Amino acid sequence: MVKRILCILFLVFLLIGCNKQKETGQNQSKSKTEESNQASSNTTKKEYDFNNYSSQGGVIFAYFTNDKLDKFDIYLLGERGKVIYEYTINKDKSVNIVRNLIEYNQSIYDGDVEIATQEKTEYLLKKNTLYSIVDKKIKESKEKEIHELYQEAIKTMNEQNP
Repeated sequence: MVKRILCILFLVFLLIGCNKQKETGQNQSKSKTEESNQASSNTTKKEYDFNNYSSQGGVIFAYFTNDKLDKFDIYLLGERGKVIYEYTINKDKSVNIVRNLIEYNQSIYDGDVEIATQEKTEYLLKKNTLYSIVDKKIKESKEKEIHELYQEAIKTMNEQNP
């Protein structure tokens, strides 16, 4: 009889402890969500037309924190693939660039497409000089298109920004 009472008391205390832990976890989750919402409330995403650079159109997705441009992505769409440029602006005003070239197995007009090849290339734009990054080695790049695209995107965003 004493063992039964002790077992019941043990189970009651165990259930009370689990319930308190659950309530504490929920409060912590709420506060993390609130912090995340506050942090993201300072970040805005804007979309800009960038149609003059590819056959199927283009778009810029720009990300601002407190009205300061932090990052933007350029999507250039084509019949047989797309190119995505990711520009991240660093505190020292240099820009990290990633070019993702995606080629489809067939034209988008011929039905469902699959990715046939995908190539990722990294660059650094510093003081108006473009560098390519290959296997963590940085060397000056002669690819003017990437720097020119950056300048045109900035110009487009400035023109389309109300």
